[in-house]
Amino acid sequence: MNARVSLTARKLKWLAPLVALVVLSGAANAADRFLIPEQMGLPFYARGLGHTDDGSWVVTAFYRPLEWVPDKFNLLAMFDFNIDPNCPLLVEGFAILEAGAFSPIQEQLQNVPGVLMPICFAESTDYLKAFANGKVTFQELMGMKSLLIGWADFYHETLQPLDGSDPLGKSVLNVVASGLLEDGRSFYVHSEVIYMHGDFKDATYNVTVRFGD
Repeated sequence: MNARVSLTARKLKWLAPLVALVVLSGAANAADRFLIPEQMGLPFYARGLGHTDDGSWVVTAFYRPLEWVPDKFNLLAMFDFNIDPNCPLLVEGFAILEAGAFSPIQEQLQNVPGVLMPICFAESTDYLKAFANGKVTFQELMGMKSLLIGWADFYHETLQPLDGSDPLGKSVLNVVASGLLEDGRSFYVHSEVIYMHGDFKDATYNVTVRFGD
């Protein structure tokens, strides 16, 4: 079952830092490819991967080590311009941006070889209780009774246009991750998000989570 969501203005801000970094560097003239992190940083602690189709689990992938995330950071805001420059980045890859675009037309990230990425699973009921105040802080996530923490030895994230002839139209984000939970069980996640109009205000998504024995 596909779920359709209306994203708030905060989702628009998710990609604004990427554009700002490129513009400030004077590098964006046309469709340019930037290596991450060598040529462009990521001012993000995490990416929300959505909730499973049955509504059971909400999944969050962390680009940074958990011990570096501030307790009061709102995970729904997603980005932070004030991330300590010494804070390790657990992913690498590239982004392609066109001049004047508000988001990458293509992006690819994967976990740094040999580095495990934290993936957090929380039951939707716990997440909704925290969301009652309009935000979910890192501290609230870590305090959820249903929280499961996994360590992904495989993480792959790809953003690309659905129609190559219209790179600023609909786009699809695919994330696949797998690894082990702290309790020793295996996990697998596939998150697919289709951004409907290239402006990140409206999306449909499909999320699958599987746990091993």
